[in-house]
Amino acid sequence: MENQTLKEILKKSGFSDKEIDIYLALLELGSSVASDVAKRSGVIRSTAYVVLDALMKRGLVTVSERRGVKMYHGASPDELVRHLEESAKQYTVSASEVKKLLPKLKADHASGIPRPKVRLFEGEEGMKSVYEDALSSLETIRAYAFEKSDTAEAMPRNYYDRLAKNNIKVRALFPETSQALEMAKKSGGGTYDFSPDISVYDDKIVFMSPEEKFGLIIESKELASALKKAFDLSWKEAKKAGKLSLAGEGV
Repeated sequence: MENQTLKEILKKSGFSDKEIDIYLALLELGSSVASDVAKRSGVIRSTAYVVLDALMKRGLVTVSERRGVKMYHGASPDELVRHLEESAKQYTVSASEVKKLLPKLKADHASGIPRPKVRLFEGEEGMKSVYEDALSSLETIRAYAFEKSDTAEAMPRNYYDRLAKNNIKVRALFPETSQALEMAKKSGGGTYDFSPDISVYDDKIVFMSPEEKFGLIIESKELASALKKAFDLSWKEAKKAGKLSLAGEGV
């Protein structure tokens, strides 16, 4: 019961679930190697090292060496209380500083000037993050797709199943190549084996580069709206030309 209460307090104080589990495990073990801490906390070992480092930065974990082996020690409950008190002071100071900036912040907000956001995601893990963002779409995803499938490794597991589960539709236009045509035929109208080059949904435009391994998300209502209109015109022309066999729409 006490541990559960402490967990709730720490969570409200900004600690993650893994940080809480690791800290409580150290309190029980007193002093231990990372593998034992991971086992007791239920956190996988590789993640345990990351969490231990985060707790060290908070001043709630210290490390020492015994015969070349790193031993981790959890701070005492008294240290935890001091840490929370110090954090509370810092939040108070931050709030005071923000108050001084309020006139400028309110003026910027009142101006109503839209500020597009640009986020760059590098490597396969970064590209996975871009795919994860698409799973939050509130509307049909419009995509200019190409026939390459070398981004498949960067896709989150069960990506298309999760799109279907979230009832997110995908409408894609393929380039007019024999390989793309074959993919469109195999899809049966639900085109799920593509790697999107450019896609747009909600107020976001997404660029994916499988060769250079990066994804770019631009959040701009104006630009997204323009690209949606351009896509819809392209879709309409493809339909008029009888080339929707090169297009797919599913989920």
